[in-house]
Amino acid sequence: MLALSNPAWIDQIEVGPEQLRELAVDQARKSINWFPASRPLRPLTVPDAIQITIDPTAQTIAGEVVVRATVLDSGLSQLVLDLADNLTVSAVQVFDSAATFTHVNRLLSIDLPPLTPGTMIESRITYSGTPDPNGFGSFVFSSRNGNDHIWSLSEPYGARDWWPCKDDPSDKPDSVNIVVTVPSGLVVASNGVLDRTAQGNDGTTTYFWKERYPIATYLVSVAIYPYSVWTDTYVGLDTTQSMTLQFFSYPDHLDQLENNYLRTKDMLHEFALRYGEYPFMEEKYGHAEFGWGGGMEHQTITSLGGWGLDLLSHELAHQWWGDMITCADFHHIWLNEGFATYSQAIWWESQEGMTGYHNFMNSRRYYGGGTIYVENPTSVNVIFNYDLSYAKAAWVLHMLRHVVGDSTFFQILQTYATSQYRYGSATTEQFRDICETVSGRDLHPFFDQWIYGTYYPQYTLGYSQVGDSLHVEITQSSPGGTLFSMPVDLEIHTANGPFTTTVDVSHNVDQYRLPLTPGTQVTAVFLDPDQWILRTVNYIPMGNDGNNLPTAWEVGPAYPNPFNGAVVVPYSVRTTTELDISILDITGREWVTTTRRLRPGSYQFRWNGKTGDGRELPGGVYLIRIRGNQLQKAEKVVFLK
Repeated sequence: MLALSNPAWIDQIEVGPEQLRELAVDQARKSINWFPASRPLRPLTVPDAIQITIDPTAQTIAGEVVVRATVLDSGLSQLVLDLADNLTVSAVQVFDSAATFTHVNRLLSIDLPPLTPGTMIESRITYSGTPDPNGFGSFVFSSRNGNDHIWSLSEPYGARDWWPCKDDPSDKPDSVNIVVTVPSGLVVASNGVLDRTAQGNDGTTTYFWKERYPIATYLVSVAIYPYSVWTDTYVGLDTTQSMTLQFFSYPDHLDQLENNYLRTKDMLHEFALRYGEYPFMEEKYGHAEFGWGGGMEHQTITSLGGWGLDLLSHELAHQWWGDMITCADFHHIWLNEGFATYSQAIWWESQEGMTGYHNFMNSRRYYGGGTIYVENPTSVNVIFNYDLSYAKAAWVLHMLRHVVGDSTFFQILQTYATSQYRYGSATTEQFRDICETVSGRDLHPFFDQWIYGTYYPQYTLGYSQVGDSLHVEITQSSPGGTLFSMPVDLEIHTANGPFTTTVDVSHNVDQYRLPLTPGTQVTAVFLDPDQWILRTVNYIPMGNDGNNLPTAWEVGPAYPNPFNGAVVVPYSVRTTTELDISILDITGREWVTTTRRLRPGSYQFRWNGKTGDGRELPGGVYLIRIRGNQLQKAEKVVFLK
């Protein structure tokens, strides 16, 4: 869906006349504040509006936007808004009087009379043209099954492609009316609640949508088609409160998507339990099908190009993480996308327990380079790099959950959801500060290494038992050179059963001496057995002198894990090597054994849950053990039946 590229590193910034002009414009834009956001809701009678008439045949829009903004600084001489150059501005009024303006380089600069801080500006902008579909579309004219289909997708910088606005996620309008006129027969889905419709004498219908919560400009949306419109009901955590779920479906898709759409109320309930109540309860939540292959979390009305449960849960979670609290800028997009991706794991946890949760998280492991913090937010492909902004970012929350503990983790999320950033925007540092306040921990190292650092830790564990003591040595390295400081679980297997302890790993080499109950015999030690850390691990034995034996081959993580069909263990050898591969249950009984003589290269071992003679084994925990050259490594896998 997105082309992949790595963030651009900028070693030197050259400031010339054009850059100075951009800095001046940016300062002018920061000197205004959209419709004052002193209240989360605004009465329905407010006239601030985006009013557009759409001509599908000519593929044009004719619009009028009323902007109200508050002057923040003295000396402001212009109101500067973002607007694409291919749209023509025909008139601008300020305080009901004609105003002079310039419209160049995608900026609409409106001259203002002398104003003092605190003054409310009201400006009316009349414009028209054919929107230029940038980014993922911005504003698209298309057709489906012979019917006109018009839709918007403005993230990250596409709102300016179809309406004049301050296109900055850190400064939200506190409400907006969206008035759309289309040929009769077309249905318009948009944000908030539908106040009314009006039939024109010219064969048109006008839809009056009202969004009364603060909203980022890129979340303002229209989706237009001769939809089938149907509803369901969500009953809130406070069972006295309910909300309409409104669905805008292609008529020929209704039978295919209905069952999954009806799961929306279950997803709302599960997320509300963990994050707090749905943040737009006084309006609605809904889905509108559109012509893009993914989904977009438009506030209160997600646009969808599919109906899979993962897609539905991801986009719904954005209503909390992305819509209610929006990343302050696209450097911090992980606060939107990482949270929504992690919420998919939360959904599967609610349905299948921790097995479903870990199965989802293990499917999103990323071992490549790049930082989660977006170094180059001018590139759509860099912002929406799935591996970093979605998958690895979800792993940050997964790891944070284990670092602080379950109850504290969900307390963090609920505190964040009700903080001063509610219906506003936040940065990584502001989220980190809430994590630290709630947990009482210094989490600067955690965020520095995982958000601003690259790659992941590569652990090597060796152990030896000396009498009633277990000597453990853990070394770590990383392809990017980052030294990770993490609490690490060790699962220690003995003849009397396993037990778990946690050690802090923060150096290139850490050594531990763990006391054992007299008579205990250790049979195996596993690092991070439940995979709470994005890492790799190799196991090597230690001699009596504590020195690690050199490794001649490596084993990668088993996947998928848990599994119910087959599991694969990748491994590689550096020299011609003979390896013994065995499957053992937790009692140590060996069910499968095979020997392979291998030349240098990469290989895979696949196991289908059967014994060596083809008999089905019961579900449970098994070890895939690989031995050779005086070394032994093992992967713990969970077989589901």
